[in-house]
Amino acid sequence: MDLEDIFLARFAELTPDGLFTVVGGGISRINAASFPWTWGLMFLLARYRLTMEEAHRRHMLSIERETPNGQLEHVGPAFPMVNLPATPEIGPDGKFGFSLNYCMTNLVFSEPGVYKYRLKMDGKDVGEVKVLLAGPS
Repeated sequence: MDLEDIFLARFAELTPDGLFTVVGGGISRINAASFPWTWGLMFLLARYRLTMEEAHRRHMLSIERETPNGQLEHVGPAFPMVNLPATPEIGPDGKFGFSLNYCMTNLVFSEPGVYKYRLKMDGKDVGEVKVLLAGPS
């Protein structure tokens, strides 16, 4: 499995053919007026290349967040990867493209610092994206 990209956005939509639309993609810093700070909606989008063997296995996905003080928090429950077509379209590299769009709601940031969002597949880290929460100056 190869990670192509992972990022945070204000909005992201996937279509059944694997194409995506993103608004406000690439969130890496949020300027907070005070703490705790809340953020209504944030989307995590990840794109992977899977071998045929990997694509035909049933995988469980989950997202965890690491706070600036090192505390680990689950972002929702673990969920199964979508069923892939019986005959998926293979790319020029001989692999199948898999995209994930995960909507996170009502996020609370209790302190300034770097928050890390990790995507896990079958309990193993497969991608990470960071966002800096900056406090008032």
